[in-house]
Amino acid sequence: MITLYQFPRAKNFPNLSPFCCKLETFLRASKIDYKTESTRNFKRNPKGSIPYLGYKNEIIGDSTLAVNQLNKDFSNPLDGHLSAEQKAQGVAIQTMMEDHLAQCLSYFRWVDAEVWPNFRNIIFKGLPAPVMAIVPGMLHRRAAKRLKIRGMGMHTRQEILDFAAKDIEAVSVLLGSKKFLFGDRVSSFDCVVFGVIGNILKEPMASPLTELARKYPNLQAHTQLMLSTYYPELNQ
Repeated sequence: MITLYQFPRAKNFPNLSPFCCKLETFLRASKIDYKTESTRNFKRNPKGSIPYLGYKNEIIGDSTLAVNQLNKDFSNPLDGHLSAEQKAQGVAIQTMMEDHLAQCLSYFRWVDAEVWPNFRNIIFKGLPAPVMAIVPGMLHRRAAKRLKIRGMGMHTRQEILDFAAKDIEAVSVLLGSKKFLFGDRVSSFDCVVFGVIGNILKEPMASPLTELARKYPNLQAHTQLMLSTYYPELNQ
């Protein structure tokens, strides 16, 4: 049995991590049997991140590597119908979503002076006072450092917002009037978009990124379609 180790379930959305959401949605859309285990234990994963997959007595420590391995073992269940050109477009979309827009999302959640306090109060709600006094601040500083290393954290708030606006507009244009990115059939790249855009649209606190995404009805429709199709228990 495949075990997906991920952050605890969000209230009305699969996961507050775009990468956890992407991987679980891929498993559901591919109809691959799996079980989940909620965890905040980064140490079990050699790559020091969440999510990770327990598969064939090994740990696959990255969501994309996990999807790649499952594609090999299950005969490419979601992308077999795509042309070479569509797959190339999908890779470009994934890079924009995960290596750029997701970093903008991380900035506003973990660093931004306006959004971070609200995000902190949501995700650390109920923790003992001694933990609250130490852990959130430590993770806040770690996130800021990581974003600077990646380059995103070197920009101003407005510059990051402008980056996000262009990414969101671009994926809206690429989706167009289609149900899914490449027509009437879901692909693994829809799981990627759902993980990032869905997290922005279903953000549990006020965020300027949510205001940007709500300008595009087709992105809202895509998120709702993915949610109702693969997570009917959460669809409200």
